[in-house]
Amino acid sequence: MMKHLQLACVFLLLVALTGCGLKTYRSDLEKNLMVRTTTSGSFFNSVEAFLHVYDPKDNCRKGYLGGVKLRNGETQLGIPVGRPMHVDIVLIADAQLHHSAVITFQPGVRYIAMARYVDRVYSVSIHEADKRGQPGREIQYQTRNCSGF
Repeated sequence: MMKHLQLACVFLLLVALTGCGLKTYRSDLEKNLMVRTTTSGSFFNSVEAFLHVYDPKDNCRKGYLGGVKLRNGETQLGIPVGRPMHVDIVLIADAQLHHSAVITFQPGVRYIAMARYVDRVYSVSIHEADKRGQPGREIQYQTRNCSGF
Protein backbone atom coordinates (compact mmCIF):
# COMPACT_ATOMS: atom_id res chain seq x y z
CA MET A 1 0.00 0.00 0.00
CA MET A 2 2.82 2.41 0.90
CA LYS A 3 4.48 1.69 -2.46
CA HIS A 4 1.27 2.71 -4.29
CA LEU A 5 1.07 5.92 -2.27
CA GLN A 6 4.69 6.75 -3.15
CA LEU A 7 4.02 6.10 -6.85
CA ALA A 8 0.93 8.30 -6.73
CA CYS A 9 2.93 11.12 -5.12
CA VAL A 10 5.68 10.84 -7.73
CA PHE A 11 3.07 10.89 -10.52
CA LEU A 12 1.39 14.02 -9.11
CA LEU A 13 4.76 15.74 -8.79
CA LEU A 14 5.59 14.93 -12.42
CA VAL A 15 2.20 16.27 -13.56
CA ALA A 16 2.82 19.51 -11.67
CA LEU A 17 6.32 19.90 -13.12
CA THR A 18 5.28 19.32 -16.74
CA GLY A 19 3.17 22.45 -16.91
CA CYS A 20 -0.32 20.97 -16.96
CA GLY A 21 -1.53 24.15 -15.31
CA LEU A 22 -0.35 26.26 -18.25
CA LYS A 23 -3.04 28.46 -19.79
CA THR A 24 -2.75 27.46 -23.44
CA TYR A 25 -2.34 30.29 -25.94
CA ARG A 26 -4.97 29.90 -28.65
CA SER A 27 -5.35 32.06 -31.71
CA ASP A 28 -7.40 31.89 -34.90
CA LEU A 29 -5.15 34.53 -36.43
CA GLU A 30 -2.98 33.90 -39.46
CA LYS A 31 0.19 32.05 -38.41
CA ASN A 32 2.77 34.83 -38.54
CA LEU A 33 5.36 33.53 -36.05
CA MET A 34 7.32 30.33 -36.50
CA VAL A 35 9.45 29.27 -33.53
CA ARG A 36 12.36 26.95 -34.31
CA THR A 37 13.41 25.22 -31.10
CA THR A 38 16.57 23.19 -30.51
CA THR A 39 17.19 21.78 -27.06
CA SER A 40 19.29 18.96 -25.77
CA GLY A 41 19.53 17.64 -22.28
CA SER A 42 20.23 14.32 -20.65
CA PHE A 43 18.42 11.87 -18.45
CA PHE A 44 19.57 13.87 -15.43
CA ASN A 45 19.22 17.35 -16.96
CA SER A 46 16.09 17.86 -19.03
CA VAL A 47 15.43 21.06 -20.96
CA GLU A 48 11.99 22.56 -21.56
CA ALA A 49 11.03 25.57 -23.65
CA PHE A 50 7.89 27.74 -23.51
CA LEU A 51 6.58 30.84 -25.27
CA HIS A 52 4.23 33.14 -23.34
CA VAL A 53 2.20 35.96 -24.93
CA TYR A 54 0.97 39.05 -23.08
CA ASP A 55 -1.08 42.05 -24.22
CA PRO A 56 0.65 44.86 -22.32
CA LYS A 57 -1.94 47.56 -23.11
CA ASP A 58 -3.23 47.71 -19.53
CA ASN A 59 -0.82 45.83 -17.32
CA CYS A 60 1.88 43.32 -18.15
CA ARG A 61 0.61 40.70 -15.70
CA LYS A 62 -3.13 41.12 -16.26
CA GLY A 63 -2.76 40.88 -20.02
CA TYR A 64 -1.61 37.25 -20.04
CA LEU A 65 -3.03 35.56 -23.16
CA GLY A 66 -1.42 32.16 -22.61
CA GLY A 67 1.58 30.06 -23.42
CA VAL A 68 2.66 27.07 -25.45
CA LYS A 69 5.20 24.39 -24.70
CA LEU A 70 7.80 24.40 -27.47
CA ARG A 71 9.12 21.09 -28.71
CA ASN A 72 12.20 20.52 -30.83
CA GLY A 73 11.38 21.55 -34.37
CA GLU A 74 8.94 24.19 -35.56
CA THR A 75 5.87 25.64 -33.86
CA GLN A 76 3.56 28.02 -35.76
CA LEU A 77 1.57 30.73 -33.92
CA GLY A 78 -0.70 33.62 -34.83
CA ILE A 79 0.25 36.78 -32.90
CA PRO A 80 -1.91 39.97 -33.07
CA VAL A 81 -0.48 42.64 -35.39
CA GLY A 82 -0.32 46.42 -35.37
CA ARG A 83 0.07 46.87 -31.62
CA PRO A 84 2.79 46.04 -29.11
CA MET A 85 2.73 42.45 -27.83
CA HIS A 86 4.90 41.12 -25.02
CA VAL A 87 6.57 37.83 -26.01
CA ASP A 88 8.49 35.84 -23.39
CA ILE A 89 10.53 32.80 -24.46
CA VAL A 90 11.54 30.71 -21.46
CA LEU A 91 14.17 27.95 -21.46
CA ILE A 92 14.20 25.80 -18.33
CA ALA A 93 17.29 23.73 -17.62
CA ASP A 94 19.54 24.30 -14.61
CA ALA A 95 17.67 27.59 -14.18
CA GLN A 96 14.89 29.52 -15.90
CA LEU A 97 16.26 31.67 -18.71
CA HIS A 98 13.85 34.36 -19.95
CA HIS A 99 14.14 36.22 -23.22
CA SER A 100 11.40 38.80 -22.97
CA ALA A 101 10.55 41.67 -25.31
CA VAL A 102 7.73 43.88 -26.50
CA ILE A 103 7.39 43.65 -30.28
CA THR A 104 4.92 45.24 -32.69
CA PHE A 105 4.23 42.54 -35.28
CA GLN A 106 3.41 44.06 -38.67
CA PRO A 107 0.53 42.97 -40.95
CA GLY A 108 1.61 40.75 -43.85
CA VAL A 109 5.03 40.05 -42.34
CA ARG A 110 6.12 36.59 -41.17
CA TYR A 111 8.55 36.20 -38.29
CA ILE A 112 10.98 33.48 -37.23
CA ALA A 113 12.08 33.03 -33.63
CA MET A 114 14.99 30.76 -32.84
CA ALA A 115 15.30 29.33 -29.33
CA ARG A 116 18.32 27.15 -28.69
CA TYR A 117 19.73 25.50 -25.56
CA VAL A 118 22.53 23.02 -26.26
CA ASP A 119 25.47 22.08 -24.02
CA ARG A 120 24.44 24.68 -21.43
CA VAL A 121 24.65 27.51 -23.98
CA TYR A 122 21.48 29.32 -24.98
CA SER A 123 20.50 31.83 -27.61
CA VAL A 124 17.19 33.38 -28.60
CA SER A 125 16.47 35.74 -31.48
CA ILE A 126 13.50 36.92 -33.53
CA HIS A 127 13.82 37.87 -37.21
CA GLU A 128 11.60 38.97 -40.04
CA ALA A 129 11.38 36.18 -42.61
CA ASP A 130 12.69 36.96 -46.07
CA LYS A 131 10.83 36.01 -49.27
CA ARG A 132 12.28 32.48 -49.13
CA GLY A 133 11.11 32.01 -45.53
CA GLN A 134 14.63 32.29 -44.10
CA PRO A 135 15.64 34.53 -41.18
CA GLY A 136 16.24 38.07 -42.39
CA ARG A 137 16.57 41.30 -40.43
CA GLU A 138 16.75 40.77 -36.67
CA ILE A 139 13.97 42.55 -34.80
CA GLN A 140 15.05 45.39 -32.55
CA TYR A 141 13.28 44.90 -29.24
CA GLN A 142 11.16 47.54 -27.59
CA THR A 143 11.69 47.07 -23.88
CA ARG A 144 9.00 47.76 -21.32
CA ASN A 145 9.33 48.05 -17.59
CA CYS A 146 7.39 44.99 -16.47
CA SER A 147 8.47 43.97 -12.99
CA GLY A 148 8.96 40.25 -12.64
CA PHE A 149 10.11 39.69 -16.25
